[in-house]
Amino acid sequence: MAKRKITISEIANNTGVSKSTVSRVLTKKGYVSSDIEKKVLDEAKRLGYTPQQSHVENIKDMVMVVSCQLESEAQVILSTAIRETLSPYGIKTVIAPVNFNGDDIYSYLHYAQDKKFGGVISLGALENAKFKQALLNLSCPVILLNQEIEDVHAQAIVMDDYDGAYRATQYLIEQGHSHIAYITGYENATAIKDREQGFFDCMSDHGITYPDFDVIYSDFSENGAQIVAQNLADIPSKFSGIICSTDVIARGLLIYFQNNHIQVGKDISMIAFGDNIAFQLHQPAITVVSYDFKQMGQIMAQLLLKEKGYKDIDIESQVIKPQLIIRDSVNKFV
Repeated sequence: MAKRKITISEIANNTGVSKSTVSRVLTKKGYVSSDIEKKVLDEAKRLGYTPQQSHVENIKDMVMVVSCQLESEAQVILSTAIRETLSPYGIKTVIAPVNFNGDDIYSYLHYAQDKKFGGVISLGALENAKFKQALLNLSCPVILLNQEIEDVHAQAIVMDDYDGAYRATQYLIEQGHSHIAYITGYENATAIKDREQGFFDCMSDHGITYPDFDVIYSDFSENGAQIVAQNLADIPSKFSGIICSTDVIARGLLIYFQNNHIQVGKDISMIAFGDNIAFQLHQPAITVVSYDFKQMGQIMAQLLLKEKGYKDIDIESQVIKPQLIIRDSVNKFV
C-alpha cells in the first residue's frame, strides 16, 4: 500500500498557522518567528512530511545569458548563437535583459544561484565589487565576454579591442583627419577600456594631443548618444572624424545627424564598432570595426560545455581579432 502523501495544508491545520507561513518555513524563504518555525518543523517531522520536488528547484540544464544591451544587434547574434550551440545538448537558455548600470543584474545572478542554474554567460556588465561578489557566489560555471576579473574562476572570450580601435584611428589619420572625437559609454566600464586605450595610443603615436581630439562619455544608449551630439553643438566645426565605441551609440549619432542635416561622409567622417544591417544599408554605408559575433557566441557556449564536463569539447579561451571594413562614411580630409 502506497504511503499517504502529507500536505502543507495538514501541517497548517495542525499548527494553527496559514499555508503560506508553512511554505515559508519549509522553503526557507521569507521571515517567520523562531517559535512558529520550530512548531512547523516539529509537526512536519512528526507527520513524516516529504517536500514535493519542483521542476524549478534544480534546473542544471538551464543556462542564464545576461545581456546588458539587447537593443544591440551584436548581443542578439551572440545570444542566438549561444542558444543554438547549447540546444543539441539538451540545454535551454534564459535571456536576462538587464540595465548596464542597474542593480537588476544582481537579482538575476542570485536567482541563478538559488535555482541551481547549470551556468551563467555574461555578455558584459559594469565591473565593480558588487558584480564580482555576485559572480563569486555562483557555484555554476561562468563565461565572461571581454572581462577577466581577479579571483573569479571564469572562462572568458576576449575581443582585441585595442587593435580594432588603433586601426580605426589609424585609418582616419591616413585619410587626413586629426581632429577626432571618440564617443564611448560609461567611464568606468572596464570591458571597453582597451578600445579607449587603442584610440589614445594611436593619436599619441601620431603626435596629436588634446584639444585636437576628445573622449566623450555616454551611457551606451541611442538617446545618450543624441544628447552627447546635442551638447557638442556644431560637431563638424570642431571634429572632422568620429569613432563610436558601440553600434548602439553609432545609431544614436546617425539619428541626430539625420535630424540636423549633417551628412556622414561629407560633413563628418564616422567609424563604428560592431557591424549590423543598418550600417550596411545606410547611405553612405558605414565603415566599421567588425567581429564575427556568431562565432564568438558559439565559442562561449562551447567553453561552458567544456566547464560542465562534456568530453567531446576541446576548446580554450581565446582572443578574437577584429576586421576593419572600409565603406563610404570616411572621406579624405584636405
